[in-house]
Amino acid sequence: IAIIALVANMALNIAFMLTLVAYLAGGDFSRGLFATLAAHPGAHVALALASSTSAWINAALLWRHLDKPGLRPRTPWFDLARVLPACGVMVLVVYWFMPEPALLAAESPAGRAVDLLLLVLLGAVAYGATLLASGMRPTKLARPAD
Repeated sequence: IAIIALVANMALNIAFMLTLVAYLAGGDFSRGLFATLAAHPGAHVALALASSTSAWINAALLWRHLDKPGLRPRTPWFDLARVLPACGVMVLVVYWFMPEPALLAAESPAGRAVDLLLLVLLGAVAYGATLLASGMRPTKLARPAD
């Protein structure tokens, strides 16, 4: 399973990178692949997309193969009904308190790091508080599902 996901990751890296760079460059690779890559910063997003996609492939294959010997755990729908709203609250809090990009750019690197650290901590607190308010308890996370 891991080899399949690894090969998929390599193939998707090439496919997504070439597709994205071809889109950004308008199909013009006349200066060569590496010069075209260098001329379009942000194309590395394709690598993250390929890694995420291969991780989903890996998870799907593992889930499929766990079903055969009867090892697949039950789907925790009740827990998902608590986690998804907590994710939404976290997104709203981070969006609400995110400083303007111009203000961040005007700060020193240490100031930006502190601002972003506080933003991440605030999002984590909002997420945790929402989970606690919905009835999720830390002990539930420590023991396997029934």
